[in-house]
Amino acid sequence: MSRKKRILLVDDEKSFTTLLKLNLEETNRYEVRVENWAEDAVKAAREFKPDLVLLDIIMPRLPGGNVAALIEADPELQGTPVVFLTAAVRRAQVEDHVPGATAAVVVLARCARWRRLCRVLAFVLAGRAALGAPADLLQPPKSLPAGAPRLAPLLVDGAGGAITNRSAWLAQRETLRRKWIDFLGDLPARKAPLKAEVARTEQCDGFTRQLVRYQIEEGVFTAAYLLKPTTRKDRYPAVVVFHQTVATAAAQVAGVDASVPELMQGVHLALRGYIVLCPRCYIFAEGAGYSNHVQATLAKHPAWKGMTRMLWDGVRAADYLESLPYVDKTRLGCLGHSLGAKEVLYAAAFDERFKTAVFSEGGIGIGFSNWEAIWYLSGAVKEPGFALEHHQLLALIAPRAFLLLGGDSADGDKSWPFIEATLPVYKLLGAPGELGWLNHRAGHRYPPEARAVAEEFIDRRLRP
Repeated sequence: MSRKKRILLVDDEKSFTTLLKLNLEETNRYEVRVENWAEDAVKAAREFKPDLVLLDIIMPRLPGGNVAALIEADPELQGTPVVFLTAAVRRAQVEDHVPGATAAVVVLARCARWRRLCRVLAFVLAGRAALGAPADLLQPPKSLPAGAPRLAPLLVDGAGGAITNRSAWLAQRETLRRKWIDFLGDLPARKAPLKAEVARTEQCDGFTRQLVRYQIEEGVFTAAYLLKPTTRKDRYPAVVVFHQTVATAAAQVAGVDASVPELMQGVHLALRGYIVLCPRCYIFAEGAGYSNHVQATLAKHPAWKGMTRMLWDGVRAADYLESLPYVDKTRLGCLGHSLGAKEVLYAAAFDERFKTAVFSEGGIGIGFSNWEAIWYLSGAVKEPGFALEHHQLLALIAPRAFLLLGGDSADGDKSWPFIEATLPVYKLLGAPGELGWLNHRAGHRYPPEARAVAEEFIDRRLRP
C-alpha cells in the first residue's frame, strides 16, 4: 500500500480544523496534522514534512501570506505546495493578506464543495509526486476528436528511408531547421549590445520587481519586468515568461496587473526561487497597433515574418538573463500562455539555451489558432502546398523538456497527435520523459491544476 499523503492544516479555528481533519482522514488517503497557531506553522512543517500545506489566510499575529513566504524561504520546505483555504469572500480581503501572490497553488473558499477540495488536492499532490514518470504525462486521450490532424512522420529522411540512429536524425534535424529558417527569414548574424538599463525598482512581498529596458537590434529597444527573489543565492535558475494578448501586456504576468491572479506566472515562479524576465511582446509597444508594428519590422527585414521578430525577442531575452551575474546560464526555461505559448514554441525550437519549455493553450497546430495573422506566420500558411507544421518544431526542441497544456480550447485532445508524432524522436534520443502534455479541460485558462503540473515540471529540470 502506498504511503498516505501528509497534509499540514494551519488555521486558527479549532472547530473547523477538527472537522476538516476528520473528513480528510476518513478518505484513507491523507495523514493530517493540525496547527492552530500560525507562528508555529514552519516549525510544525519541519517536523511533519508535509506533502502539502492547507493554509488559512486571515489569522491573528501572522497572516497566511507571510506563513507561505516563510515556508518557501526555508531550505527544508522550499517547493512544498500551499493551498489557501479561507473564509475571505472578496478579492480585496485576499490581496490584503497575500500581497501580490505567494507560493500558493490556489485559493479556495471554505464553503467550496467537498468534491472540489478533494479534486484540487489530488491534482496538486499528483503534480508534485508523479512528474517525471513518463506515463503520467504521455497518456493519450480515450479518443481523438473528428478532424484531428494526421502528421507526417519525423524519422524519415529525404529519400523516404527510416531514421534509426542519432547521427542520421541530427542530419534530418538540420534539414528541418533550414526549411523553417528559409520560411521565417534568417536571424541576425550579429547581436547588438544590450545597453540594458533599469527604469524603476520596487520591493514586493518575497521578491524585487524592476522595469528594465534593453536593445533588441540597433536602435530598437524593448521593455520588460525583471523579478528577483529575496532569498539569497549565488546563482539562480531563470525563466522567461511571455504574456498573453492583453492590454496590460507584460504587466499581467509580472503581477503589476493583478486582475487575473492565475496568470501572474512570473510572480508564481519568482516566489519559487527563480529569476524571471517578463518581456513585452513587440506588437504591444506604444504608438501604433499590432499590424503597424509588424509593418515597421518587415520594412527593415523584408524576408521576415511577424513571428520571426517574436523569436528574436526570445533570443534577446535569453541574452539579457545571461548578462546577469547571479543567473545560472545552464538553467534557463520559458513559459507562456496563449500568445505567450506561441513565443515559447519558437524560442525553444531555435535557441538551445532554453532547457525546458511550457506551452499553455497556444494552439499547437497551425490550423488550431490564428497563425495566419500578419504578426505570426502570415497568410502563407493557408496557401496550397504549404508543408510545414509545428511537430517539426517540437522535434527541434528534443531532447530538451517540453510540456503542452490544453484546456479543450486552443489545445486539447486534438493536440495529442503532435505529442504522438514527436515522441519517437525523444525516444531515439533517450529522453521520452522530457515530453509531456495535460488536458485540464478548463478552457482557455491556466488553472490551478495546470499550474501545479507546470511548476513541478520546471522545478524538476531547473532546480538543483
